[in-house]
Amino acid sequence: MLDDLFSYGSKSLDRLAYQTALDEIAADASVGTGFSLDVLKEHFDRGVALIADNLINPAFPEDAFKVVQKETASLLAGQEKSPNWLSGRKLSEALLPEKDPALRYARPETVSKLTLEDVKGYYTTVFRPDLTTIVIIGNIEPAKAKAVIEKYFGG
Repeated sequence: MLDDLFSYGSKSLDRLAYQTALDEIAADASVGTGFSLDVLKEHFDRGVALIADNLINPAFPEDAFKVVQKETASLLAGQEKSPNWLSGRKLSEALLPEKDPALRYARPETVSKLTLEDVKGYYTTVFRPDLTTIVIIGNIEPAKAKAVIEKYFGG
């Protein structure tokens, strides 16, 4: 659910303004527990600024939370009836020890009990500089890439 909420923008740019800003520089961005940015070199600074703002200052609007929660619960309910998912589940149960953490999965009733504060608490716990690795690939000078990353993500 957390990853889906990032698409609703940041505290400074709502969903539409954020997407418009990405479109203006022809950037393809993905923000969440894993994040990426594909952008031309001349727009690298602006692209990093946008995803950093979205990651560091997410909006997490209450109305969006309710939409994402309902969608996620419905998706999980359907998943639990999917033959492909059920066969994968049975295989995992046969191969893994009974209490193995890999056997845990999100359930519709559990997702329905979550609150926005639960999601914000998880965000605060998981999104930390000491748990983040940023890799830059492309036609950009390493010193420039480092300077831009430090500018928007901090040292």
